Amino acid sequence: MAVNDEIIVADLGGTHARFALGRREKGTITLSKIRQFKVRDYSSVDEVAAEFLRGADAKPAIGCFAMAGPVLDETVKFTNSPWVLGSAEIKRALGLASFKVVNDFEALASGVRLLTDDDFEIIKSGHGDPEKPTLIIGPGTGLGQAISVKRKIIATEGGHVLFAPIGAAQKAVIEKLEMRFHRVSVERLLSGNGLVEIYCALSGVDIGLWSGEAVTAAARSGGDQFAVEAVSMFCEMLGQAVGDAVLATGALGGVILAGGILPQMRELLNESAFVERFNDKAEMSKYMSSIPVRLIIRDNVALLGAADMVVGHARLGAS
Repeated sequence: MAVNDEIIVADLGGTHARFALGRREKGTITLSKIRQFKVRDYSSVDEVAAEFLRGADAKPAIGCFAMAGPVLDETVKFTNSPWVLGSAEIKRALGLASFKVVNDFEALASGVRLLTDDDFEIIKSGHGDPEKPTLIIGPGTGLGQAISVKRKIIATEGGHVLFAPIGAAQKAVIEKLEMRFHRVSVERLLSGNGLVEIYCALSGVDIGLWSGEAVTAAARSGGDQFAVEAVSMFCEMLGQAVGDAVLATGALGGVILAGGILPQMRELLNESAFVERFNDKAEMSKYMSSIPVRLIIRDNVALLGAADMVVGHARLGAS
């Protein structure tokens, strides 16, 4: 590709679809025309992508879309939305000469490599080991995960492992969810919908169309004690699950927290028992003690990563 070619990049989740135009100039990646759409408003990926390009008045030749779900072949199904992405169809519909589809947390992990210290908030201090894997994990519509080892990135489906509750309160929540879902994965709990499920289980009230954002806002205001308790339990469960994922992957390089939920509850996360539950691994607690945990506080990192996966490793420019 020519150095200055424009790229259409997308971060396609279960709730929102984000698009941008990416460009590499003199080894630096920049994004422009960033726009967000609601998945529920569109019947297909190519429909929303075509609308984005009309609004951006652009005709890029290259595309890279990051999507929430396992990328196993040319046609991929989203885990938490009805969309199906066919690479050949997208390439043809948008008139692209080259098109690539990747897992969203694979793109996110690629984008993390372009960030600086100012793009993170430290949740837990530690020195880590740069030669060992780094775990990138975060709750949004689902619970995405990837492992980064030097220049290698491996997307995983670790969000679908079973959650292991600790204590009577967590077990009571799990029992209520098992009556409806039978199998309660970590993603069932540690996602936007999961936060709502925790609230309902604790309060005994069906809050219907409430979102994870609404529960978080109620907890931040302090006016709803069940919301406060739900967010507190969510953060505790997240600490447990992230710590378990570290043990399963040997992520001594550290943990990067991502996703759309945690930046909204940063203060509550820091005040919670997240770190305590992360470290509490019995005979493996010492193993956990030196592992740093950082939260991404910069927007659109997966879009940067998608662009980087097309053009190769670059620096980050102004967006």
